[in-house]
Amino acid sequence: MKEYNFTANRKYTLFDFVRFGFLFQPVYAFLLVLLQIIQSVLPSLQVFITADFVDTAIAVLRGQQPRNDIYVYLLTLLGVQLYSYTSNFIKDFVTIRFRQAAERRIRTAVVKKRASLKYRYIEDNDTWELMQRIGNDPTTPFITNFMGMIGWLSTPLTIVSSLTAIATQVWWMVPYLVVLSIPFMILSFKRGKTLYEDRKELQKLWRRIDYYSNTVIDKGCAEERGLFSFAKRLLDKWEALYHKAVNENFKLTLKLQNRGHFIAIGTSIVTLSATLLLCLPLGSGAITLGMFISMNGLLGQAFNVLGSSVPNLFLDQGSYQGFLKDYHDFCALEDEEGALEIPDHTDTPAFETLEFRNVCFTYPGTEKQILKDFCMTIRQGRHYAIVGQNGAGKTTVTKLLLGLYEPDSGEILLNGKPLHDYPYAKRKALFSAVFQDFGSYALSFAENIKMGDLSRDDDEDMKHIVQQLDMTKLVEKLPQGYDTELGTIMPDSVNISGGEWQRLAIARCVYHHAPLQILDEPTASLDPVAESRIYQMFGEISRGTATIFITHRLGAAKLSDEVLVIDEGHVVECGSHRELMRKHGKYYEMFEAQRSWYQ
Repeated sequence: MKEYNFTANRKYTLFDFVRFGFLFQPVYAFLLVLLQIIQSVLPSLQVFITADFVDTAIAVLRGQQPRNDIYVYLLTLLGVQLYSYTSNFIKDFVTIRFRQAAERRIRTAVVKKRASLKYRYIEDNDTWELMQRIGNDPTTPFITNFMGMIGWLSTPLTIVSSLTAIATQVWWMVPYLVVLSIPFMILSFKRGKTLYEDRKELQKLWRRIDYYSNTVIDKGCAEERGLFSFAKRLLDKWEALYHKAVNENFKLTLKLQNRGHFIAIGTSIVTLSATLLLCLPLGSGAITLGMFISMNGLLGQAFNVLGSSVPNLFLDQGSYQGFLKDYHDFCALEDEEGALEIPDHTDTPAFETLEFRNVCFTYPGTEKQILKDFCMTIRQGRHYAIVGQNGAGKTTVTKLLLGLYEPDSGEILLNGKPLHDYPYAKRKALFSAVFQDFGSYALSFAENIKMGDLSRDDDEDMKHIVQQLDMTKLVEKLPQGYDTELGTIMPDSVNISGGEWQRLAIARCVYHHAPLQILDEPTASLDPVAESRIYQMFGEISRGTATIFITHRLGAAKLSDEVLVIDEGHVVECGSHRELMRKHGKYYEMFEAQRSWYQ
């Protein structure tokens, strides 16, 4: 089956829902269309059979026709009903299989798309909201609208066949029904266009509500929640937003209910008036009693399609036009080429130098320039420390280095060649990092480490790294050793301490065996002694490779060959710890200020 890929270079229309359906499951989609068409025409044909049956039954009861004449119509009606039940069963079966296939394909496509997006979208609030709207429930709009568009395709047939049948008996009823249904169509379409936007705003509100409620019960906030007694304040915020959301939801529900009541009342009035009007041709003998009964039912069906089914489609399609806009915007987001590829260690270029040359950078949606003509050079086999106050741009250097963002100006050169000239999979093989907000994955102990390099499965290397990081005793305490599931998700999983998770993240970084390895303040929550020990172990393990320590605590900087001091977005000092201390410059001031706290 052809795989569907999101496309950004085209505008999507409502009829794309039909195209998607045939793309996901062409056989089931065709069967659904065929069954829908047959079911749309059949009721109009059944009217004439029913009318003849009623007239024949009356004639038989009056003794005007033989009794056997009625059996033909009974068998015909029985066959029609049997076909109707059978087709409904087949349609339900096909619909279920279609939904399953579409669910699998759509969710897979959306998840892959989200996993492939450029990193900058994650830190953009508006884009993140868009991804949340698409990702939370991408299948319902597609499936619902495919079925709705089938309705759009079959509805004209239903209308034409119904109105044709009516016109053969009482032609003047046709314009009567059409004119009366127009207000219902207009009203539903206008309301449908605003429904999606109303629901979108309500979803934003519910996400804030969920945040406050989760914070009130979150385990990580328990200590501060108890100490500072801010649970009441959060509950007040939650309650205020909750009441607002309930009220907004009530308004939306009321709008839909009022619309439903309006259509129901209108349908009743029109159907009743049509019945009264049909008495005129019945009284004059223009139609038989059987045709009167059957036509009365057909008139109700025709107006239901014109005044209810069509407006419902308008309502749904008007609503989902908003979803399609979101969908188009989602498709237009840029993918990171090779984002889902495993780092390619084959033919990896030998790492010699990495140079930032006059790099400037400003985060999207902001005005403050984080890096200003930033310059630095990293050489193979040396250990570097990048230090500076909070907001100086230390972490931004890492994000640019790893290709999460592109510089506004300037160049990042690998071995004298622009970094972006290397395929992304090759670049990923060159770098490894431990971030301050490192991941704690609900996987086995071994899997948590081996995720650092999925291109190989080396137990010996993994165990060697565990030994180097002094984690052997931890593994021995675990119930299933390396196969123990970590975290709190599974019933038999084991959670470990924050410091142990940190060492596990470092082990994952080392397992990657990249020529350049980065520690971006992963030990911020540890005391200086524990932090120094982590940096020492990492430095020993990474001997012979280039390493970068990004830290705001300067004790670790003493372990580096060269220290780069960043201030206001550019390097203001560089050199070894001793050299910078002798200069009595920015680094000296920062180091002495920190040291004074430990005296």
